[in-house]
Amino acid sequence: MKKRYYKEIDTETFDFIFENSPVEIIDKTASYDIESFEYFLTLRFRNVSDRKISALDIRLDLYDGISATPYKKIEYTYKVTAKNTPEDIIGGFDRISIPQTYYKKLIINILGVTFADGEHLALKLTSETKPKLISQQANHIVTACELVDDKESVKDKYPAIIMPEFGKTAWICCCSQKNKAESETCERCGRERDKLKSVYSHENLVKTAYAEAHGTSTMTARRIKGEFMEKHNPTAPDNIKEILIEHEIKKVDKREKYKEKMRIQAIPRFILYFVLAYLLYFVLNWIFGLVPEL
Repeated sequence: MKKRYYKEIDTETFDFIFENSPVEIIDKTASYDIESFEYFLTLRFRNVSDRKISALDIRLDLYDGISATPYKKIEYTYKVTAKNTPEDIIGGFDRISIPQTYYKKLIINILGVTFADGEHLALKLTSETKPKLISQQANHIVTACELVDDKESVKDKYPAIIMPEFGKTAWICCCSQKNKAESETCERCGRERDKLKSVYSHENLVKTAYAEAHGTSTMTARRIKGEFMEKHNPTAPDNIKEILIEHEIKKVDKREKYKEKMRIQAIPRFILYFVLAYLLYFVLNWIFGLVPEL
C-alpha cells in the first residue's frame, strides 16, 4: 500500500473540563493528504474515569460560517483496544474524513461511552464550552492570579493561563493540563491540586486583590474596586466599607485641591492672557504698518 503524507492545517486544544464526564477532549488537528487533497480530522480524548472504556461515540457538526445550522454532521465511533490507548488516550490515530469544503466552525459532540463490561452511558457534551482564561478575567482577578502563583520553578516553562477548575472526574491546572480527579499534583507542572483549589478560590482572589490595592496607589485601587461595590458581596473583607470610604475621601480631597488651585490661578491667568493678546495685536499692527505715527 502506498504511503500517504499529510500536512497539518491547524491544531486546537480544549482548555476546559466537563463537570462530570468519563472522558475529556484534549485536542484536535486538521490535516489534508498532499496528493489527493482529502481533508481529515484527528481527535484525542482522555479517559478520566476509573473504568476501562471500549468505545466512544461522537458527532462532528461542521458549519460554513453563514448558516446557523451545520452543513454536515459526521458520526464516528472510536473502538478502544489496549494497542491504541496508551495512558488512557482515546483517538490520536484515527483520521476522520471531512468534506473538502473546509469548515469555518466545528463543534464536537460526545454522544456516549461503552465501558469494558458492556454498560453504555449516554452523554450530551459539546465542545462549545469556553475556557476560563486568566487574561479575560476582571483586572483585579488577573492581578491576584499573578500574586498567588508562587511556583517560581515552573512559572516560565508552564505559566498560569487558565483558571483552575475541579470536577468530579477531572481537574484542570492553571497551566491548562487536564488531570484525573485523584491526581494530587499536576502531571505537567507539578502544582498541587489542593493548594490551587484554595488560592484560586474566588474568595481568596478577591481578598488578595484588595489587599494589594490597599497597599499601593489610589489609581490601582480605583482600577480594581468595582467588584467590591456590589451589594451583598459575601467575599469582601469585613472592613470593606471603611476601606472604600477612605479611598473616596482621598479622591474628593484631590478633586477639591485641584478646584482650589484653579480658582487661585484664575485672575493671574486672565491678566496673562490679556497681556499676551495685547502684545500680539501690537506686533501684528506694527508688522503691517497699521500703527499710527506718534
